[in-house]
Amino acid sequence: MEVNLVAPDKIVFSAKDISMVSVPGIEGNMGIMDKHIPIITFLRPGIIKVEGKEKNNFFVISGVIDFKDNKLNILSDSIYETNKIDSKKLTELKEEAINKINKNKLNDQDVYLTSTLINELDNFNFR
Repeated sequence: MEVNLVAPDKIVFSAKDISMVSVPGIEGNMGIMDKHIPIITFLRPGIIKVEGKEKNNFFVISGVIDFKDNKLNILSDSIYETNKIDSKKLTELKEEAINKINKNKLNDQDVYLTSTLINELDNFNFR
């Protein structure tokens, strides 16, 4: 299958011949393989694992996936290659999330997503 990870300012990753992609879906982790049924869903904070000739991992804060005609598009304004994230960036992201919870009146969904982000950042191990 073809996979494209797209941020507003650039294409973060694009490849063909990908065998499987694991994504942190809003309802739980999900594996998408070749010829999967069409799907559109939201992402929660977590790791996207792309498996093909090589394995690539990405950290996403939020986004949308669209799979149709054996093509997976992942759109996110907050996506990072895990091998390029340093501890400074992790601290920055965590501080932003904590400030968001402390300074804003959030609905239940935003509290869940922001808490999930903080948990994922705490457990990040530079995959």
